[in-house]
Amino acid sequence: MKKLFFGLTFFIILVIGGIYTLLFTSLGNGIVASKIEDIANEKEGVNFKVNKFVLTTSNIEFDASVDENSNINIIGDLALLAKTVDLKFNLDIKDLSKLEKFTNQKLNGSFKTNGTLKGNQELAKLEGITDIFKSNTTYDVELKNFEPSNILFDMKKANIKEILYLVNQPIYANGNIDINANIKNAKIDTLDGLIKTKITNGVVANSIVNKAFNTKLKEILAFKGDITTKLVPNSVLSKVDFYTSMANIFVKEANVDLKTMAIKSDYLVNVADLSKLFDVTQTKMRGNIDINGNIKKDKDLLV
Repeated sequence: MKKLFFGLTFFIILVIGGIYTLLFTSLGNGIVASKIEDIANEKEGVNFKVNKFVLTTSNIEFDASVDENSNINIIGDLALLAKTVDLKFNLDIKDLSKLEKFTNQKLNGSFKTNGTLKGNQELAKLEGITDIFKSNTTYDVELKNFEPSNILFDMKKANIKEILYLVNQPIYANGNIDINANIKNAKIDTLDGLIKTKITNGVVANSIVNKAFNTKLKEILAFKGDITTKLVPNSVLSKVDFYTSMANIFVKEANVDLKTMAIKSDYLVNVADLSKLFDVTQTKMRGNIDINGNIKKDKDLLV
């Protein structure tokens, strides 16, 4: 029994010593950093380099580059056993196209964000700012068991042109978008929140739209709108007021079932002056018209 006891004790000490050496020493840090690089660079065309990786029992410092001009930096306190964090992070990606191998989506432009992550497994808070889409954006996310719970998100003056460019789409239009979100519970079965979206100074790029959709737009087509979205368990309910120089579209309630993705919605299309539709219909008309009804999308689309 003594031999078994001492044998097991020696084995446990070896395991603990090995884990400690792998995780918390300069030798172990170097091995982990090399492994991270190997995994990230498995995809052809990716140049990911870990410039610095230091992990101790109480803190972490991580600095890596995606290419020569892009940097990821994380530094602060990290207690693995107590599961507490107090970190500062900074991401500065100069060329998002370098991430295509990871995202499987062609992206353009740049992305910057910085902020903090503080708390423990039961409750942590992620706060930060970003200039994505040339906007002024702040975010505040509460994490329970390190999963998003409450979310505050405020985006001001995001540029529609920059949004389309980032997701590699033609620049069909320009304008600004403001989004304010207050989500009190992010789980689908207990969703509770409100999202307000405001579109201003919208103008359609006629030449690009005409080429893409074989249309004959000549007159300036301006647009603006307000969308109020309420989050409830398993569903998203939206009210839409969308105004253009041709026609206006109103929706009292569009209901999207998040489990089935079925859609139910009313609609009202208001054309105050039918002559303004000439670029679309190529037919001269006079007067006005209202068209209203319902839309249902399940397996098929019914209008």
